Amino acid sequence: INREDDRNSNKTLSKLVVNDEEVILSSSIFEYRVDVRYKYERSEIIATPTSEKATVSYNNIDLVDGENTPIVITVTAENGEKQEYKLVINRLSEEMSKVVLQNIVIEGYEFPFDPKIESYNLTLKNNDKSLKINILPKENIEYDIINNENLGDGSTVIIRVNDDDGE
Repeated sequence: INREDDRNSNKTLSKLVVNDEEVILSSSIFEYRVDVRYKYERSEIIATPTSEKATVSYNNIDLVDGENTPIVITVTAENGEKQEYKLVINRLSEEMSKVVLQNIVIEGYEFPFDPKIESYNLTLKNNDKSLKINILPKENIEYDIINNENLGDGSTVIIRVNDDDGE
């Protein structure tokens, strides 16, 4: 008697997140390199299999500066077949991890953003009571916009960007 094996054979990942950075996966690539900011002292991996019947195994590691020992992520399908993913985490130096804004855009205004300048003067148009402010890049930057309501003469809007040290 030959019994057909109808167990699921999918052994791929649908999602991989490393220290809050989502890795773009490709169905034919099984080796990835990820840069993480200096503030991370340990790998924090979330690996989600495509099939709910598959299992995933790996070990998080303490991170050293620079390139770390590769982490092997093993996805085991329901039928026992396995696929290994190799993940190399590169912990950036403290200097390379500094948060640098690329641009601040204020909708409806010419705004000559320069990352070296910390204070600007802006004349409000059309009795604007608030500004539509966009911070770029939007990913992985923590910021607050303070006092951006009920604007008038002498108002000060503060854009506070936090770096890895929370400063």
